[in-house]
Amino acid sequence: HLRIPSKCINEPSPQGLKKDEFIAIKRKNNSTQILKKETLNYWQNAYQTFIHKIEHAHFGCIVFDYDGTLCDPSERYYGPSKEICEGLVRLLRGNIILGIATGRGKSVRTEMQGLIPKEYWGKIAIGYYNGSDVGVLNDELHPDKTASPDSVLKEVSEILDANEFFNRIAEYKLRPKQITVLPIKTSVWYEARKILFDIISRNNFPGIRILESSHSLDIVLADVSKRELVSTAEEMAGDLNKPKCALCIGDRGEWPGNDYELLSSPFSLSVDYTSPDPKSCWNIAPAGHRGVQATLDYINAIYIKDSYCQINTKAIGAKKNER
Repeated sequence: HLRIPSKCINEPSPQGLKKDEFIAIKRKNNSTQILKKETLNYWQNAYQTFIHKIEHAHFGCIVFDYDGTLCDPSERYYGPSKEICEGLVRLLRGNIILGIATGRGKSVRTEMQGLIPKEYWGKIAIGYYNGSDVGVLNDELHPDKTASPDSVLKEVSEILDANEFFNRIAEYKLRPKQITVLPIKTSVWYEARKILFDIISRNNFPGIRILESSHSLDIVLADVSKRELVSTAEEMAGDLNKPKCALCIGDRGEWPGNDYELLSSPFSLSVDYTSPDPKSCWNIAPAGHRGVQATLDYINAIYIKDSYCQINTKAIGAKKNER
């Protein structure tokens, strides 16, 4: 609720550049070089190419990240807001397949079953534990907790158990293909992160990596990817004779964010951090909009046709009575 100086809000765009273009470009490359003519020309062309591509694509499914995208940190224990759920139901009613990618497990299935009408559960695929376990919302057998944890992750867990200081600042849970690390408070996030990267690097563990979400640090096997969920959602769309093409929406598109791979797909939008890739992971939400607010902007700009849906980027951020 701090007052932002008007000169920051009304920052002029370089000549020949629209305000929304400049905002999106600054989110991609906010460096001192951005105002150089050749740099601006490069990014303006990349932006316009991306917008043309995503506006003309026909989507049979939409894959969302969960925490930070469908629900804000304050909603972590309650699930997505009424507005988000209404937007999702509108898409489901239009026979669009939805995917929800999360670093969490059963809690997401329980939350979504309580928020989405049961008649639509079969059209929602969930990628639990960063895509290592994929199941449809009406499938009570997922996530599967009966599998034994990977041997390398067991070894990492034992090292964490022996680190007295780490145990003071973080909690962690060993899953079959993931260790979920939850710093006890935001102020110790980077300390926990530093220790994790040091442990992984010093011991030269094979085939694992660290992903960051809005609330956790996840140690996962190298073959774990939210792209598995995208493939499942596209197959489900194909079964309904819809385009096997997914629009992907997440918040952590910058490496080592846990949406880095999800938002590396050709048709991907970020509601927060972006990658430097000019061909994907653009944040085209209105200035000042991020997280769930930006997600709503994107959802409200999606319109449904007989066998697919499209996104009208010009409608992003527009009021309902203006669309």
